[in-house]
Amino acid sequence: MFWRKKPPEPPKAPARADIIARAKATASAKREEIGEEALDRIRQAIIRKQNDPLERAKAKIKSMEEIKVSDHVRGLLRGED
Repeated sequence: MFWRKKPPEPPKAPARADIIARAKATASAKREEIGEEALDRIRQAIIRKQNDPLERAKAKIKSMEEIKVSDHVRGLLRGED
């Protein structure tokens, strides 16, 4: 006399292909909204920043070990080369 209800099934995650298709559609819509000219300016700014000697030096320092960097800085402060 007492019937149990089956618990509802959780919603299934969308397929990988659906996610990719939705992402491509969104990207193309935003690209049209922003405009190719603005995107080209952004690309050029990124390229200039990547080629900047200061930015390359920062990236190199970040990739080095912390102790090695501190030793180099201490050597520079002492006047050693």
